[in-house]
Amino acid sequence: MNSIPSAPLSDERNPYVAPLAGGHEPIPEQGTSQSGLLPRWEKLRVVYNVVLAVVVLSFWAIGPGIRLGDPAFLRHLARGCLGANICFCVGPVVNAYAHWLGLRHVAVTVALFVAGTGLSVLAAAGSILVFQMRGFD
Repeated sequence: MNSIPSAPLSDERNPYVAPLAGGHEPIPEQGTSQSGLLPRWEKLRVVYNVVLAVVVLSFWAIGPGIRLGDPAFLRHLARGCLGANICFCVGPVVNAYAHWLGLRHVAVTVALFVAGTGLSVLAAAGSILVFQMRGFD
């Protein structure tokens, strides 16, 4: 006996049958999702670096006897820039966890940015002051 297969019925009895009506899942909005956090923080990175540059150059300008072309100062500055930008990465990570926990307001990003930048300003100022006092390499 040769039977011709009939079109499968689309109901709860057969989970492997494709739905007959074209109902697609909605695409999530990207405005407030986690995918919007990284571009927001990358824009803030520019502000962060400008603020730290102003602080460092201000302390350098009023500090006694450090030339900007001093190799020891430039090495110290390079290490500080690298460290500051690595520390900056904490902000987006904490913000992603906060977003995951349901804290999706822009104020969370602003608070994290202000707190992190404040700590970095203190660290940069302290670093330059210690460098000026001790002259370490």
